[in-house]
Amino acid sequence: LRCGRSAELEGERFLWYAPHSGFSNQVGELRNAAVAAALLNRTLVVPPVLDHHAVALGSCPKFRVAEPSDLRAAVWDHAMQLLREQR
Repeated sequence: LRCGRSAELEGERFLWYAPHSGFSNQVGELRNAAVAAALLNRTLVVPPVLDHHAVALGSCPKFRVAEPSDLRAAVWDHAMQLLREQR
C-alpha cells in the first residue's frame, strides 16, 4: 500500500488519536476524539481497538516513544501494516 496526495483529499484535515488501556477507556477516548474532531472540523481517523493485554506485552506504542512526531509515525506505520495484512 502506498500513500500519496490525492486530488479528492486536497485541503482535507484529519484528527488521529492513539487509544490505550482497556475497552471502556478506549470508548471514552473515541468519544472525546469525536467531539474534538467535530469542534475542529476534522475527519476522525479511528484506529483498531487494542486488546487490553497489548499494553502489558509492549505493543502499545504510547510507552515506546517520547516525541509526538515519533508517536504519529509509529501509529501510521502500524495502521499501514494492518492494511497490508487486511486486518
